[in-house]
Amino acid sequence: KKNSAQIGIDSRVYRTMGALCAMVLLPACGVVAASTNEHSKSLGNEVPLCVLEGAKGAVVVQPPCTWPSIPPGTPPFPPSALLKGVTLLENATSIPNYGADTWYPAEDRHGNLYSGYDDGKVDNVTVGSACTLSPDKCREKIYGFHTGSSIVAGGSWRELTVRAVGGAIYEDGLPLQGRYTCANAYINSTWWVGTYGLAVGDASCEAGTGVLQFCEMGPFIGFRTSTDDGATWREPSDPGGHELNASHPLFDEAAGRPVKLGAPHVVDYGPENAHSPDGALYMVGNGCLAAKPNSNCSWISGDAVFLARTRRFSATNPGSLNDPSAWEFFCGNSAKPGNPACWTSDVAEAKPVFEWEGRVGTVTATWHPGLSRYLVAVTTPTVLPSTVGPYDTYILESPSLTAGPFSLVSYMPRFGQQAYFVSLPSRFLSFDGNTTAVLTFSANFACKTGGCAPNIAGATYGATLLPISFG
Repeated sequence: KKNSAQIGIDSRVYRTMGALCAMVLLPACGVVAASTNEHSKSLGNEVPLCVLEGAKGAVVVQPPCTWPSIPPGTPPFPPSALLKGVTLLENATSIPNYGADTWYPAEDRHGNLYSGYDDGKVDNVTVGSACTLSPDKCREKIYGFHTGSSIVAGGSWRELTVRAVGGAIYEDGLPLQGRYTCANAYINSTWWVGTYGLAVGDASCEAGTGVLQFCEMGPFIGFRTSTDDGATWREPSDPGGHELNASHPLFDEAAGRPVKLGAPHVVDYGPENAHSPDGALYMVGNGCLAAKPNSNCSWISGDAVFLARTRRFSATNPGSLNDPSAWEFFCGNSAKPGNPACWTSDVAEAKPVFEWEGRVGTVTATWHPGLSRYLVAVTTPTVLPSTVGPYDTYILESPSLTAGPFSLVSYMPRFGQQAYFVSLPSRFLSFDGNTTAVLTFSANFACKTGGCAPNIAGATYGATLLPISFG
């Protein structure tokens, strides 16, 4: 007999309904038996569940198959009645010459995809977005704090090409140790790339591996801007002309304190924000509810999703997104049906859109007009505090970002096994009543602890694309 740790299965799988186990492994048959968890049922008779474990441990899944949905404990969301799982249609692929992460594309009206990138090489431009040397060395603009910019083009997700524009861009991250790209927007030939700060913190999320990790989320800093498709850039400054940086960020969230709008991403409303319900630009970020930073407030972990918006921005005034007074933050819903959501100009008064302690890492949201639903993708470490082991990804759907309700489409344990920066670009959604999409992510940058091993063929450190369908 082997216990769950010995055969590489998360022990939480064994807690469902008092059953001996929730996922029975039959490697000789190549199938996974039905789980007592209702989320784990396969979609129809012809699509099996993905086999995640074999007799010798983790195995590479064989599409087409439906990823077993096995939430830890009781999730704070009911199962979706509209979309009932995530099926991998084939192996993953990646964009050639995209050897970096942080691909969060914003689409223009011609179908081109614009995004910042970090820690790697795209086309012929290499960047490193961290600097752990002395402040004087970091200020030399040679050893780190560089981000990149990419434009991806192609008629199909199978035929994408990339070019890097603007070179390696120095963005001061001091007094923190990292400055990384996040929110992207492209409207009327103006391109915005947001950045946020990160700190090593107590280093507990490195889990003793010595792999540099940022165990403390820093504040969102602001947007660099370009009006010539990335050939030249203007660094962010406030309306008074003062530089926005980790010590003077756009929102009133200071380095060294828990943040609410961590690593925010623009809600994807289609080409150039075309489907925004009110013309506003919305951002979602993962936040920490603790009283002080800890290992649950890292670059990939947190407790809740927060929402910000601005209606006072213009492509003819690129600096308008860097005006703090233009932004407001979701602060809850009235108990009375039909009353509008609460919005405040004070980020300290912001309330979560939803929360799940220790289970809300990097978050993205996409509006699907064909379904009239938001699709929300969240990534979180399988076992905290390690951020160098497997990650879980879950997908939610909701008719409203402010009023909900949010329903669970699938909770996918050990997805990738280390897929991160997951999104569902509207560019690749089907709009004909079908429910196919392309899940994009990076994978396996430091698969070191918890039996972590790649389990999706073709998933790589870069811009990975995985065709899926929803039940």
